[in-house]
Amino acid sequence: MLVVDDTLSSAGEGDVTYRREAVVDPAGPPKHVGEGRGARIWLAVWPKVAAIGLALLAWQCVVWSGWRPEYVLPGPVAVFRELGSLTADGIITDALWITLQRAAKGFAVALGIGVIIGGLVTSSRTVRSAVGSMITGLQTMPSIAWSPCRSCCSSRARERSCSSSCSARHRRSPTA
Repeated sequence: MLVVDDTLSSAGEGDVTYRREAVVDPAGPPKHVGEGRGARIWLAVWPKVAAIGLALLAWQCVVWSGWRPEYVLPGPVAVFRELGSLTADGIITDALWITLQRAAKGFAVALGIGVIIGGLVTSSRTVRSAVGSMITGLQTMPSIAWSPCRSCCSSRARERSCSSSCSARHRRSPTA
């Protein structure tokens, strides 16, 4: 925390100088008299809790407005209820494990390809002049821009993924 000391001092007859010192206080922000640990925690936590509450309220208001049917945009209570039942059934943990495996495989493939291409680019002037500007251009592209490419290139994987998630959903559903 920055503590500013504003003082007036007299250097001699009639000379008044204005001194301003800034000192970093290693103890952190000043503590108010009578403020306990619980109060400090509450002061730190309540804005975050309020933001989450406002987001949930806004979500529920959009659902109440009827902007989309409830099967397309369910309310927060229905979503958290379904999340709880999927967690209790173990479907969420299975889905998380599959997602982590896919992410690890994708990272390993990307790392392997990147090391090979990087090694070629740094060791060969010809390869660097051939693909260096393309690599620089691709590095400036935001990650979200790769999403359409991924969906087009992996339609077979997407079909397999969709069919497994749909079959998991139908296993749970008593009407299916």
